[in-house]
Amino acid sequence: MVSSMNLVSKNVQEKEQIDFSSKGAIARYIVDKMHTQVSDSMTDDEKEKFNSSIDTKLRSGKKLSKKEEQYLKETNPQLYMQYVRIRQRAEAVKEQLKHAKSKQQANNIIMQATASVSDKDPAKEYILAAIHNVADEFKSTRAYQKLPNTDAEIKKHSSECNNFEEKEDSEEEEFDPMSWSPLQEMIDAMPKFDVPA
Repeated sequence: MVSSMNLVSKNVQEKEQIDFSSKGAIARYIVDKMHTQVSDSMTDDEKEKFNSSIDTKLRSGKKLSKKEEQYLKETNPQLYMQYVRIRQRAEAVKEQLKHAKSKQQANNIIMQATASVSDKDPAKEYILAAIHNVADEFKSTRAYQKLPNTDAEIKKHSSECNNFEEKEDSEEEEFDPMSWSPLQEMIDAMPKFDVPA
């Protein structure tokens, strides 16, 4: 098996001058060959449909499949780099929304993200679509539905919790652990006799 692998690698090396000295190099070569076959094996009509599908997804702010990402990377590296930047912005917004404490904060995060997109950005349409797509996904989750509406409701809820904790603390303050001893507890529990003198 190893000797046949060496023969194959020698034949390929002679043709393409590729180093197959390690298993990692062989794996990279195979993966690269598989990926380059994506765009090479398509007809012009299939490529046009694929490009149309990618453009539709980008305009609607959706993520591309791995196959679409690879195709875009091979055929249009500039658009692929813009796609990566778009996804990074969308993922950043998604992460910020996970930490929102109220619906008001979530809406502020979305507004700030959309306002931060420059009018001069060539990918503005795609970025805004991606942000709106992430926002719509977040707003449809149960986590968003459970959030209080405003920051004032958060403060009100936290003050109610603090009042409850203060009541528990006041009950605990009546007990002084320094004045308590197990021996005193035993003495107090013993019966008392009143003996007249």
